[in-house]
Amino acid sequence: MGPIDILEDWLKGRGQLDSKLVNYYSPAASMTEVLKQLEQILDDHESLGLVYLDIVNFTGIEQAYGFSLCKRILTELTKTILEVKPHLGVGRGMLTHNYSGDDFAVYCSLPRGEIGLVLDFLEEYAEELRRQILKQVNESLRGILRDPLDLHIGWAIVKPNSQLSLESLVYNAIKEALAMAKGHSDAKWTRRVWELKDAMVKGNFEVHYQPLVNLESGSLIGYEALARGPVNSYFASPGILFPFAEKAGLLYQLERIIREKALKGCHNLDQDRLLFLNISPSVVKDPLFAKGYTRGLMALYGLSPYNVVFEITERTAIQDFTGFRKILQHYRDQGFRVAVDDAGAGYSSLQAIAELQPDFIKIDMSLIRDIDASPVKQALLETFVTFGEKIGAKIVAEGIETEKELRLLAQMGVHIGQGYYLGRPSPEKREPSPEVTQLLSAMKSRGRGEIIHSLTVGHLVEECSSLPKEALTKEAMKYFQRHSDCNSIVILDGMRPVGLVMREKMYYHLGNQYGVALYSERPISLVMDQDPLIVDASMRLEKVSQMATSRPFQRLYDHIIVTDENRCLGVVTVRSLLDQMTKIRTGKLQQK
Repeated sequence: MGPIDILEDWLKGRGQLDSKLVNYYSPAASMTEVLKQLEQILDDHESLGLVYLDIVNFTGIEQAYGFSLCKRILTELTKTILEVKPHLGVGRGMLTHNYSGDDFAVYCSLPRGEIGLVLDFLEEYAEELRRQILKQVNESLRGILRDPLDLHIGWAIVKPNSQLSLESLVYNAIKEALAMAKGHSDAKWTRRVWELKDAMVKGNFEVHYQPLVNLESGSLIGYEALARGPVNSYFASPGILFPFAEKAGLLYQLERIIREKALKGCHNLDQDRLLFLNISPSVVKDPLFAKGYTRGLMALYGLSPYNVVFEITERTAIQDFTGFRKILQHYRDQGFRVAVDDAGAGYSSLQAIAELQPDFIKIDMSLIRDIDASPVKQALLETFVTFGEKIGAKIVAEGIETEKELRLLAQMGVHIGQGYYLGRPSPEKREPSPEVTQLLSAMKSRGRGEIIHSLTVGHLVEECSSLPKEALTKEAMKYFQRHSDCNSIVILDGMRPVGLVMREKMYYHLGNQYGVALYSERPISLVMDQDPLIVDASMRLEKVSQMATSRPFQRLYDHIIVTDENRCLGVVTVRSLLDQMTKIRTGKLQQK
């Protein structure tokens, strides 16, 4: 007794087998005729199995043995399929269609039950069909062919879908079975696809909500909706679920299901709370998204566009920023807001920030992890905070897991926090823990800005080297040669600074073939920066930091000249300025 016989007996015992079928064969029927027959069969069945068969290297056989023998082989194969199929029990009476030369599609009935059982049956059925066909055909062709005949085999499911025509369903199933037969996919992949489709039909997904917290006040501002696949399944993790859905061409449908569940779960969301919904850039191609499907769901659950932030993930690359930006603007005009996810994790997210000008910039957790112990990460984050202030975007730090990380982020001026330390994702919409709220409230009451507002750039002035404006370039060259630790010279008109010479930039001018000859005997004004950053000693550090980091890149690290009533006091390096700002914001500098 073969595996099909065993499975068939078991199904009969459970009353899940329908064998009242009629045997059809369409030797050269048009696809229209086949579809009519399939439509009649599907009236009595919720789905059908499709087994694709074709002869391995049929072209080579024809070249070696000629057309007459190949015609005989096809006739023998057709007869064998019809003879073998009824003996396979469950497959008895289904349609067989020879739709192209040596290509055959065999449609069989399937058992009713869980998708795993259906897939087990179809895989066993296809293998048993192939085994029995080859056994009989090769027996009849013994002594005629040098090598035994072999068959490619693949399988798929034809399941009615209200959004697709029967023709599309059959076409997709044939493509799926053909891909398996030709080795472009395998049975494991096909099983996974149908397991995901089944989960989508049943809605076997959960949405967990993770809180986002205002790091200045400690109050809750909203939640990010996070998808979770069927428990204890291959798709339980979103890291597997969404990439697989994209590869299988199911991303639009999956995101629709998740969005609906997320919105439904927030039907009682306060008017001033936000819901961050993850969307892939490719979702704008989804006709239902473009037609306001999400807006309709929101109205159903009592939400307004002002509650919703579209969080752009990088599941798929944005190919057309201009078109994507126009579509997002359409939603922004309605009140929706936009966030860019995983900033700092790669070039594409930085490009998305520049192109989309989001309302929220979510910093990737890789930059947040252990940031309290990493000056480099702190400097990067400070750049994002300053940048966010300039474009009017709120900075969201993801992946906060420790109190030290939280303290530093709040002190650095990060607007919003998210992570396990603030609250884990949960099916229930939870508030941040009392400990977090108390910590942030206490920090606010101490006034983190006191030190920042009291310190001025005059505290950081260093003695500078100077030359009068009448000096020749060769004097600056000699000075730099004698003082290897000097990187800048301030050019003065009396005591008033009028220019700045940076060592590297001067030597860049002189590095050309005739540079020394052209400039050495000429005034220093020809190689100096005639518009350096000059600030008064009373200016606050925060303001100077903003001005220094706003300069063009080629001047970003030039020294800052500090004056008192237009008299030069000295210079401040950008490095010392940023170090001081970091110490202030991390609480490592105490006011004297």
